Amino acid sequence: MHDFGTPQGKEPSEWEGWRALGMGFVQALGNVDRHNIQKRDDAKRYAFGVLGIGSLILTQLRYQHGDDLHIDN
Repeated sequence: MHDFGTPQGKEPSEWEGWRALGMGFVQALGNVDRHNIQKRDDAKRYAFGVLGIGSLILTQLRYQHGDDLHIDN
């Protein structure tokens, strides 16, 4: 496993879980174009799901690493 400087969680199993979630998120974003999901009946639900996962990941990053992210409000 690579250390990218911002591991999530306190235990290796948590790090792996967050890593897998992040990889799934990136794959979901890529699937939009690769599989032309705009024509799916559930495209809106799919989009909201992807946004929800992205929000969860960003919220966790800000909670755990906010001081290191240099976020200007």
